[in-house]
Amino acid sequence: MPTATRPPLLSQQTRYEVRLPEFDGPLDLLLRLIEKNELEITKIALADVADQYLAYVRSAEQRPNVGDIAAFLVVAAKLLYIKSQQLLPKSPIKQAPEEEEAEDVGEELVRRLQEYQAIKVAARELRRREESGERSFLRAAHTVEVKSSFEDYGLSGVSIEQLTALARRRTQLAMSLDASARPRTPSPIQPWRVSVAARLKELHSWLKQRRRYTFAEVLAAHHAPTRLAHAQEEVVTFLALLELIRHRQAQVEQEEPFGEIYISDGHF
Repeated sequence: MPTATRPPLLSQQTRYEVRLPEFDGPLDLLLRLIEKNELEITKIALADVADQYLAYVRSAEQRPNVGDIAAFLVVAAKLLYIKSQQLLPKSPIKQAPEEEEAEDVGEELVRRLQEYQAIKVAARELRRREESGERSFLRAAHTVEVKSSFEDYGLSGVSIEQLTALARRRTQLAMSLDASARPRTPSPIQPWRVSVAARLKELHSWLKQRRRYTFAEVLAAHHAPTRLAHAQEEVVTFLALLELIRHRQAQVEQEEPFGEIYISDGHF
């Protein structure tokens, strides 16, 4: 077992010796023997070395100065680096000559500390983005294709915009006529009830009597007493007509844009 005969790195005032089964002596001598391959680093328990030094510091009558503690850390770091190189798998890449591949342990530690600091900065940035919702992505709305015409229901050449515009014009005209004929004195409001089912039966009966009507004739066939009732008539008639078209019991034609709409029996 090697013994301590060379002067240590630590000062004589705070000198201590490492006592291990494989070595007994100053720490700096242990490092030199390992660097010269006179002692196998894999047989040295570095945890015991650290524990002994901590016990030495606690039991010392005078606390070691900063320089002694720094010297111990340098030696311990070198030992740890050498042992890690021995224990870790060797790289398959061809190694450079020993004198060129030897790297200062202090510089290596600084480099790794810088890498660790960069990782911490990146981790803080990722956490900030998560907390602020920057990692969330909105899904684009699904585009729904809407047919602009009723060709499947027998409405050749008639678009929904044209039907809506015509119904709006008829409603506005009826409202203006109702406003001009409205009496000056208040009159009691009479209930006005109309259903799509009733209007559907009525239109179906009309198409049996005559095969062709204009949309204006259908709208003008009902005289509601008030503007609100007239609007109800317009909407109910329009819905009933669409229902007939859906069941292919009627079809609609228009000879020109915004022209008259003709309704005829769908069974022919």
